[in-house]
Amino acid sequence: MPSLGKKKSELPSKENVNAPTESFFDRTAEDAVAHFQSDALRGLTEAEAESRVEKYGTNEITGGEQVKWWKVLLSNIFNPMNGVLLIAIILSSVATNVTEVVVIALVILTNTAIGFRQEYKSEQTMDALRKLSSPTARVMRNGEVKTIQSSHVVPGDILYLEEGDQVAADARMIEAVNLNIDEALLTGESMPVKKGVDIIEGNPLVVTVGDRTNMAFKNTTVSKGRGHAVVTATGLATEIGAIAKSVLEGSVAQKTPLEKAMTRLMFALLGCALLIILGIFALAGFTNPNNSVASYAIAVAVAILPEGLPAVVTVTMSFGVQRMAKQQAVVRRLVSLENLGSVTNICSDKTGTLTQGKMMATRGWIAGQYLHIEGSADPNDTSTAVFIQENENAEKQRITNCEDNELLNKAITVCALCHSSNLAQNEEGKWVVTGDTTELPLIVLALRFAKTKESLENNYHFVAEAPFDSSIKRMTVVRRDKQGDLYFFAKGAVEGILSRATGYYDASGSIVDGITEEYREEVNRKMASMAGEGLRVLALGMRVIAGRDVPEGMVDKFASGEGREEMEQGFIFIGLLGLRDPPRAESGPAVENAHKAGIVVHMATGDHPLTARTIAKEVKILKEPINDKLVMVAAEFDQMTDEEVDAMQLPLVLARCSPQSKVKLIRALHRRQKKAAMTGDGVNDAPAVKNADVGIAMGQGGSDVTRQASDITLTDDNFATIILAVGEGRRIFSNITKFALHLLSGNVSEVIALVLGLIWRNNLGQFIFPMSAIQILYLNLVTSSPIALALGVELGGKEMMRQAPRQHGVFHKELIMDTLTYGTILGGLALATYVISVLRHGADFSTYPDCSNHSDLAKGDFDIWINQCEIILIARGVCFHTLSLCLLAHGFICRHPRRSLFKNSLRGTKFLVGAILLGLVLIVPTSYIPSVNTWVFDQYNIDGIGWALIFGGMGIFLVCSEIYKFIKRMVMPSLYAVPDIDALIADDKKKK
Repeated sequence: MPSLGKKKSELPSKENVNAPTESFFDRTAEDAVAHFQSDALRGLTEAEAESRVEKYGTNEITGGEQVKWWKVLLSNIFNPMNGVLLIAIILSSVATNVTEVVVIALVILTNTAIGFRQEYKSEQTMDALRKLSSPTARVMRNGEVKTIQSSHVVPGDILYLEEGDQVAADARMIEAVNLNIDEALLTGESMPVKKGVDIIEGNPLVVTVGDRTNMAFKNTTVSKGRGHAVVTATGLATEIGAIAKSVLEGSVAQKTPLEKAMTRLMFALLGCALLIILGIFALAGFTNPNNSVASYAIAVAVAILPEGLPAVVTVTMSFGVQRMAKQQAVVRRLVSLENLGSVTNICSDKTGTLTQGKMMATRGWIAGQYLHIEGSADPNDTSTAVFIQENENAEKQRITNCEDNELLNKAITVCALCHSSNLAQNEEGKWVVTGDTTELPLIVLALRFAKTKESLENNYHFVAEAPFDSSIKRMTVVRRDKQGDLYFFAKGAVEGILSRATGYYDASGSIVDGITEEYREEVNRKMASMAGEGLRVLALGMRVIAGRDVPEGMVDKFASGEGREEMEQGFIFIGLLGLRDPPRAESGPAVENAHKAGIVVHMATGDHPLTARTIAKEVKILKEPINDKLVMVAAEFDQMTDEEVDAMQLPLVLARCSPQSKVKLIRALHRRQKKAAMTGDGVNDAPAVKNADVGIAMGQGGSDVTRQASDITLTDDNFATIILAVGEGRRIFSNITKFALHLLSGNVSEVIALVLGLIWRNNLGQFIFPMSAIQILYLNLVTSSPIALALGVELGGKEMMRQAPRQHGVFHKELIMDTLTYGTILGGLALATYVISVLRHGADFSTYPDCSNHSDLAKGDFDIWINQCEIILIARGVCFHTLSLCLLAHGFICRHPRRSLFKNSLRGTKFLVGAILLGLVLIVPTSYIPSVNTWVFDQYNIDGIGWALIFGGMGIFLVCSEIYKFIKRMVMPSLYAVPDIDALIADDKKKK
């Protein structure tokens, strides 16, 4: 190797190191070493390395620090909803009503505590998922190879790499000996990349990371071989760092539509409350309003504000988070659940998400016999089965013992012995395979028949190995049996084996001498057929020399590493094996369930278009007949303008993707007013995950950067879990709609009853209020909140995933219409029972004293006050109980917006039934416990006629509700029209 000495060159500044650096793939290794004033033979000195750490910073990806509990707490304290409730506390304090102040303060504390607990718990879970990346590295310092912390690697270090190492920084290769690096985490490619040292010509904007074969990249893994390289970038200046920087910078959390709607609602209601307060004081006279007027004004304001709504929303989402955690989905941000339920498109990575993330032998052609392997790539999966067909038209026969089939046994023996990877059992007795990802499926296939290198060692003693060489595309292993016979086992590319073969095995197991042109064409046809299925095709061959025919000195020559040309000749061609990264068993059904739910699934992958197309077809993303326009190469897609993309039908399969391709796909969906979820595991997925409405990362095989960018992390890396999560998101949204209807219609009914109740005054011009402030607070917090909580945790029905994604927020037109309708009916009935209760005694409102203000009365005066106001207090109790019982029944009505109360299933209603029973138990004592009924609630014992009015009003409410729902079913479109996924895909263009 030529000496790569130092050359004077200006080092980049610290600012430049922390920004995207210049490229080195198009420069020689000597230029790269000289640029960083290093030495390929001696490396940097310790002093120089320390100075560079000080100058450029450590080799770390910033932005992954642990979450601070106090930041989470403050974010939950200072929010608009709590601000509105705080104003309500101030207004109640002005009215000197301690009870109201305490109750609303408890609501704020409860809401804050629940939100803090859930969010902080989620962040702690994510902290536990963060991994240390490349903790150590081997570098040349002062002419000596040393192991150091990877955080101390600096530009100019000479980095040494061996099999199993995780690359500590971006580096330009100086030497590469059979070096293969797995870059799936960065590029999405499932196959390792062969590394070399030659210059690669091309523009950095055109030559993608996956094509820079003379570069090693931070956080990728060496799968085979060895080499050394000069470090060209560290920390945020690396390829993974640039992605992390784009993800972590400016990551200000955006409010979801629910948060925005809740904020607007709370402020709008606050404005209405202030207007009503001013109106009440104006009617009573601003000059000298008494405490009863002030208290009533606050009661009306409190009636308008749904104090329990923020807490119930938080509890509902927390419950959903717990359910999702049991389904292997960790939610980082509660608000992401809203977007999850409205997702219209899922953009998924292929490798490790839709597929198993491991190569597997799935097809074979062995001397005219067809091999089929079904199952998984897991070496411990005993359910995997191997089938063989004598010809294409024959029935498949399951094979459990390859000794029963001579030709299959030869192929399996080659698989077991011709590799340089490792197979071992861990402490738990589980098989673990490490090494070249191309060799792993061959080892696993041999393991299916209990054949391993170790188990065959007694029969086949190792002699020599000719490692895989990309120039001749084959590998050969030589072994000798106990009789002295030499066995040559070879695998490689089809031409690499066929070109060195002198015969082949026919279906009977006999050797046919010579490779005819007809046979060569037949092999190529079988290879093309497998490649057409997206398989990587390997050829197998072997040669046997009887011990008596082994030339003298041959064994010693091969053992010394010489004579490869002589070693690799005279092979007998055995057949072909097709390898691929197979789909997960759950992926196909999950995609079908997504389609039934009106969700379009896209695949964005770094793999070859043919491979991507085949996998997409198997997991049901593509349907026959396949429209070629739905499969596109990213290079073509990236060159299109936004206008061209908007005018086209978006591809369902995007192959050879770069990170920018995925982001462009997400943005194209956003311009179509679609809600997109992006799933992925590799670093290359992080920008798109960040830009998606819902970013979903993989917890097991995923990168730390992607998990940082995500909203949800799947701990089982299973695509099917995403569909379960979407269903959970829809359930949560549906439940929020249910309890929002219940709470808000209750608020409307209270305001209607209270505001219209201002009509009645006594002779002194004082208001005769239909309900007291404490009664209003009781209705909001004791009657309605438990019902709302029960509605919030209801289970979802099967129809939830049989309808199109919603195109509206929580406060949509139907909800507003329902709220006003039910609120008007409830408020009107409550007020009617109040007026009837007073008028049935033949009395006139004008004859009563002030029946709302008793706080300054002595005991004797209070008894007189009760006697004077008894009819009003009874009527107030009737009004209160009518509204309370109707709200309890309203809980069942709110379970479905249109379905009849009597056709709703009671499945999963135990919490709702419990809340209703609790409400019935708690309300009765408010009318019959002395002092509590009069002093606290401003009501009195209800007589028989009063209870008749109450139950009569409740019956009328149920009848009106059924009539209203019947009218809606007649005039409104069905909620459960099954989506036509093919129509959705065909109509996938930006609307003008």
